[in-house]
Amino acid sequence: MMRLRTTLRLVLAVLILAFLSWCSEQWWMSTDERADTAQRLVGMPMETVGFIEIHRDQFQLGMVRQGNARWQIRTPVDTPADSGHVERMLSILATLRREEVVTSAQRRLRELDVSHFGLSSPRARLVLGDPYSRMELEIGMDAPLADLVYVRVVGESDVIATGRDILEVLPDSLDAIRDRFVLRGSVPATTRLEVHRPDGGFVQLMQRAGQWNLQQPVVARADRNRVNTILEALYRATAVSFVWDPPLTPSLVSGLPVGLDDRPAVSVEPYALTPQTAQLRITVWAEDDPVGREILLGRPTDETGRWVYACRRDHGTVFTLERALLDVFAVSPDALRDRRIFPLQLEAVMQGVVEIGDRKLSFERSVVQGWMLTEPVRRRADETALQTLLIQLLNMRVQEFPDPNEARQWARLDPPAMRLSLSGDGAGSSFSTRGFHVKLSGRQTGMPWWGYIEPDDCYVQVATTGIDRLTLDGLDPLLYLDRTMLALQPEHIHRITRIRDGVEHSVRRDDTGQWVPVVTGRVVHAQAVGDLLFALAHLKASRIESLNPERLDPYGVEQPYASIAVGLTGDRGIIRRIQVGFLAPSGGRYAMIQGDDTVFVLDRASVDVLTADIEQVSDAGPD
Repeated sequence: MMRLRTTLRLVLAVLILAFLSWCSEQWWMSTDERADTAQRLVGMPMETVGFIEIHRDQFQLGMVRQGNARWQIRTPVDTPADSGHVERMLSILATLRREEVVTSAQRRLRELDVSHFGLSSPRARLVLGDPYSRMELEIGMDAPLADLVYVRVVGESDVIATGRDILEVLPDSLDAIRDRFVLRGSVPATTRLEVHRPDGGFVQLMQRAGQWNLQQPVVARADRNRVNTILEALYRATAVSFVWDPPLTPSLVSGLPVGLDDRPAVSVEPYALTPQTAQLRITVWAEDDPVGREILLGRPTDETGRWVYACRRDHGTVFTLERALLDVFAVSPDALRDRRIFPLQLEAVMQGVVEIGDRKLSFERSVVQGWMLTEPVRRRADETALQTLLIQLLNMRVQEFPDPNEARQWARLDPPAMRLSLSGDGAGSSFSTRGFHVKLSGRQTGMPWWGYIEPDDCYVQVATTGIDRLTLDGLDPLLYLDRTMLALQPEHIHRITRIRDGVEHSVRRDDTGQWVPVVTGRVVHAQAVGDLLFALAHLKASRIESLNPERLDPYGVEQPYASIAVGLTGDRGIIRRIQVGFLAPSGGRYAMIQGDDTVFVLDRASVDVLTADIEQVSDAGPD
């Protein structure tokens, strides 16, 4: 007795809250809003509709909402609905108006009854329900005027004329409303893929942190783009036709009665849709799906072989598919492997080493200094030249994955002819900060390179494209040194002295910041000084000639053709001196900055700017 009393109190409390909520809503609605609501054919908010029933001729359909925007057909079969179609149907129903109302009193005056409006035997019925209410509409004949149809809300006496859209939006067959997509899913959310073939082929792939890896029949990196393309084809695949649906069991789903399908159970064996006879079995797992969903593709539907029978193990429905999906999944494990030697993005590379014989080139990148050579010298690197080398390394591809036993016999990697190593920062790759170290053996002309990728424990044959350009000459550090020799801010320069052919020109800044001659009686050549300051702000060599040469006399920089001394502001009075020497065979002149052991070549235009007259004799002569 106490339990019954408590239950009645709870029910009463819920009813009171619902009534207060309705009163509050009505209180805050404007007069226009209340009038607009009264004119709507369907008063309940469409976003709250939880189940739909449609009765049309001999066709009956029941659907329930699952989640925010996913609909499931419950009768005559249990199968996913085309949720987009259902939502469009609801949005159209929300726009329908009560264009004309014929009350029971008006019908009596005209000596009419509901049969005159086609409502004694309606051609369609629509039931909408939410957690608080249920609305049933009967749809009768077309109205004689305008594009309207007569309807009646069950439980009300009025006959209403509304837009014909209500009839046109209702599906007239199961195929018109059911979901035709084989699987609903997305590539990023897929975590596992298994493919079984009757010839014994079995492939298992796992995705972690955006990277696909083969688990069976070998453990190896997978080609992410290839796997994603396959999955995209699977998620785009749609049923061509539906052959058979399993019968329902009696139940009551969300207040929606579900009946028994009167068709007998059909064996899937004639369609070759058992695990033993299927041409292809595909199983996918998502992040929130620990069980997985399996698709079976069976025999062709006819002699043309254009379509095949298929079914989902969890649904049981037999349908037909384009056989193109079979072709998409007809790939060998070898074809799914990642053929990149270095699975890194250019922007993610932080360190690298290239060794050929006894010559070694090492480099690294830091946020502050950018790219630096670390061996055989530690100097700032030419970013463009180094990136060209990195692109060459990143473009290296596996030509073949040989049998490991055969590879151990023929690789001859002790010692290797070449060692390559790249390490990433984890931002532009799926491999965190681990490095990829590759040994390459020597080869005969026209034969591929044998290689061994250490972190993958994998022997490979590497395509010759790209590797053949990695030569001893290509590891010359001079090719990768930064060719920016000076970068002086003009405002930090307070004095310039240029000596050429024994003639000295010298200018300085005065207290006002203007350039004035050091020697009285001369005039500053403003244009030449401006050009020189611009050149000193970014003095770039056309090439690096030598690092720490044993002799300087071949370059003429000890007894230079010209020298430019640049005095910088500061307590120490720093002076940077550029020595310009002999003509270089390839054009321009050799040059060197005092205190730096690098000999470089300046092009002719840069030499002309550096050695130009920066002052001229005044017409008035000296005082």
